[in-house]
Amino acid sequence: MMSSHFLERVIIICICVTLFVFAGGSEFDVIYILIAISIFSLTTYLNHRNISIIVFTGTVVLTVLFPAIAFFIPFPTYDIRYGKKNLLALLTLLPLVNLIATGNINAFFIVFSVTVLAYLLAAGQSTGDELKARNFELADQLRQIALNDSLQMHELMDKQDYELHLATMNERNRIARELHDSIGHVLTSAILQVGAISSVTDDPQTLDSLEVLSQSLTGGMDDVRTSIHNLYDQSVDLRAGLENQLSAFHHIPIDFKCQINEQPPRAVSIALSSILREGLSNMAKHSDATKATLIVYEHNDFYQFVLRDNGQACRTKSPDSLYNNGVGLSGMIQRVNALGGNINLSCHNGFEIHLTIPKESSHETNHHRR
Repeated sequence: MMSSHFLERVIIICICVTLFVFAGGSEFDVIYILIAISIFSLTTYLNHRNISIIVFTGTVVLTVLFPAIAFFIPFPTYDIRYGKKNLLALLTLLPLVNLIATGNINAFFIVFSVTVLAYLLAAGQSTGDELKARNFELADQLRQIALNDSLQMHELMDKQDYELHLATMNERNRIARELHDSIGHVLTSAILQVGAISSVTDDPQTLDSLEVLSQSLTGGMDDVRTSIHNLYDQSVDLRAGLENQLSAFHHIPIDFKCQINEQPPRAVSIALSSILREGLSNMAKHSDATKATLIVYEHNDFYQFVLRDNGQACRTKSPDSLYNNGVGLSGMIQRVNALGGNINLSCHNGFEIHLTIPKESSHETNHHRR
């Protein structure tokens, strides 16, 4: 699609050539026209403001020697005004004054009129291009604002969902405690009373009935205990627990990366929270690190936990001495082994705790502990 700027330049050069042909008469008219068209093509192809300045200045100078060239002055004037060289455009007065000095009054009015037209067209085109550029800039800003608003909206929704999830976990925890304190105590007391009654009666029929009642109460107690444990397991939020520990740790900055799709079993959550607590304690007491990273990922078959820092205090220690150094590290190893996982301690580039816990083993261990 032809731009309006190019179209206006074509119109101006056509007017200049037409006026020159009607006002000419020299045997060099064809040469002048070919030079003008060549200059038009060159400036259009290069599209550089310095070229326009050279063409304009050269045309003004040539009009002093060849007054007829003044018919072509509107074209370079258009380019100069479009390039916002307003002061330089004042040189247009030189060829106009030269036309008056040579007595070409009609040529003066014609060239003056076309030059003013070219100047006004260039001014309008320049303003229009600025408005278009400004519109594009505003459109980009509006798109960026809309994108930022969308991102903030998603972040707000995610935050609300997480706060709702955390509130739900806390409510489940409260209900589990109340059930344990009320129903659990009532059933336990009833089982004890049935046992006490059974110890003081000799009636076979009554003993049979009490045995049935005791089995029913015991079965109900087991069902309630299982339900309470399940409810309490669901109320333990691993991410929230880890974030609370990290927020209370002010010794060095820790980059936390967590990707947990489903809440792990309670035994896994407690183990990872305890290991993080011990790791942060060791970091505060023994490490000379300036930064650390905590990574907790849920994979298809296992949970991954990595806590590393950039401290150099333990680089001289061997791996065997790490596993046998202190009650805290031994406790970490025992917790991970109890869940069927693997743990590795390293001092290669700072201290690192890297462990994996299988999902199936963690479920089975958690079930047996109930």
